[in-house]
Amino acid sequence: MKCTQCQFEWTPPPGECPQCQAMRASTQVRPPSSQYNVPSQRVSVTYQQEYVAAPQTSGMAIAALILGMLSCIPLCGLVALILGIVALVQIGNSRGRLAGQGMAIAGIICSIMLTICLLVFAGPLLFAGLAIPIFSKANEKSDQTNCLSNQRQIAMAAMLYAQDNNQKLPSGFTSLNLSPSVLTCKDSSNPIGYGYNSNLAGSALGSINSTDQPKILLSADSNAPNHLITSSTDIDSTRHKSGYIASFVDGHVEFCPQEKQVVIQPHSLPTP
Repeated sequence: MKCTQCQFEWTPPPGECPQCQAMRASTQVRPPSSQYNVPSQRVSVTYQQEYVAAPQTSGMAIAALILGMLSCIPLCGLVALILGIVALVQIGNSRGRLAGQGMAIAGIICSIMLTICLLVFAGPLLFAGLAIPIFSKANEKSDQTNCLSNQRQIAMAAMLYAQDNNQKLPSGFTSLNLSPSVLTCKDSSNPIGYGYNSNLAGSALGSINSTDQPKILLSADSNAPNHLITSSTDIDSTRHKSGYIASFVDGHVEFCPQEKQVVIQPHSLPTP
């Protein structure tokens, strides 16, 4: 049989042209999927929630803040500064496990500020506390040196007087032509701060053994009446704190400790 439309020839059975039927089927539009009885499928999605622990506050940050507020106490400021820096490093490397960065920064700031205030206000007081004893000791040493110089001049004047007066020692300061400044001691409230050994008045140097002359007192720190020393009680043995300045018959001058006993009466020495 032969198709009248496409001229296709096929063998019986008779019916519609197979070629035209195939072409019609290929051009047929498929209906939407909703027209097909295809069962719908539900897709379930499960979400897994991850638990994240709350960060802990750094103990070093807390300590830095507390010590920073106590930086007025010596060494607390330095310790707070070190702890604050270490805490910041630990918090930065903890990946969120540690907190307290603000405390660490506050501790560092407090330590620096209070330490600066302490240095500004307490620094001069500390310097004064250290300097006053040094200056006091230097002033005391200066006064001792001045007394040593004054009594050395007294001893020299007494020796010169003896040379001009038949080897006889003077009866007191009035016999010596001394400047008032030589007889003045800065640590004494009296115009004349020294005393002369009254037991040597008019004594001849030749009558005193040369080995005994370094032991016999000529003048010393004293506030005795008339500036004459008659016994050891007339010596101001605490004028220079732990001792006094004295000159001796042989002309030497020295600082004598408070407990040192000097010879005041020449006849008390044993006869050689």
